[in-house]
Amino acid sequence: MSKRKNEQEFFVGYSRMPSKLSSFYKKLMVVLILLAVAVATWLGVGQRDVGSATWDAFNKVTLTGYLSVDPYPVLQIPGDKPESVLLVRLGKLSAEDISRTFQNQPVSVSGFPIQRGGWRMLEIETEDDFKALDPNTHPASAAAADATTTPFRAKGEIVDSKCFLGVMKPGAGKVHRACAQLCLKGGIPPIFVVKNSDGEAFGYLLTRADGTSASTLLAPFAAVPVEISGNLQRRGDLVYLRMDDNPPRQLSGHERADYGESLAMASIEEHNICHLKAWGACLATREGRSGLDNAPGIPFLGL
Repeated sequence: MSKRKNEQEFFVGYSRMPSKLSSFYKKLMVVLILLAVAVATWLGVGQRDVGSATWDAFNKVTLTGYLSVDPYPVLQIPGDKPESVLLVRLGKLSAEDISRTFQNQPVSVSGFPIQRGGWRMLEIETEDDFKALDPNTHPASAAAADATTTPFRAKGEIVDSKCFLGVMKPGAGKVHRACAQLCLKGGIPPIFVVKNSDGEAFGYLLTRADGTSASTLLAPFAAVPVEISGNLQRRGDLVYLRMDDNPPRQLSGHERADYGESLAMASIEEHNICHLKAWGACLATREGRSGLDNAPGIPFLGL
């Protein structure tokens, strides 16, 4: 009898598990579950915040304004605080082809809203989402491009505006590069994202030197740290960066290492640039003001 008591318990599938083994595995399962929860929490907390962005893919809204198509489709909404809303198609496509018929006209447009920080976008399904309005009752006109341009050079990241503004999370970096390239090849407007010395992120719509769309041109440069130089120009409340004829310069070596993670860092050349909120007031007093801290870019949230 004493010999049997000293024998080690074991379990076979067709019999009941011995009480000692059952107690041991119950405790082990509790420990493993708690460990899994702890690891999942630690990994979640350690992830970089993808930012505050929204995409309401279930509720259409209708906006009224003046439609401009070049270089990218934009609905310019008049009022005490005029707004510019980028327009894109469902999927990875530009809205240029379905909006061209209504260019330079007052229209109402229905679509799914996308928003991040000071940026607004509307995702359009078909040409039927556009309705021409009577210009006599809606006399709004397109916002003219500011005659003043400002030299600008910075290091940052090129993203496709649709995904970055809310359709995908994350919408930047290596994990999103293939998607960003497809979106840019489809004509989605490219945005150059940079940060100032306080870590605040700003964005600029990128165009070629002649002011035309740069989407397909920039597809190979998506989601990698680059340096871009050109001239800033404001139209409505959007700020465009007309790139120089030279293509973006990819960072390498110590520059790439110093850049860090996606959108983590940007180095800004010293230029006299005015902040968006004070653009009109400071154009005449730009002397002595420099750097991206005064750049007229549109801010993002949560970067």
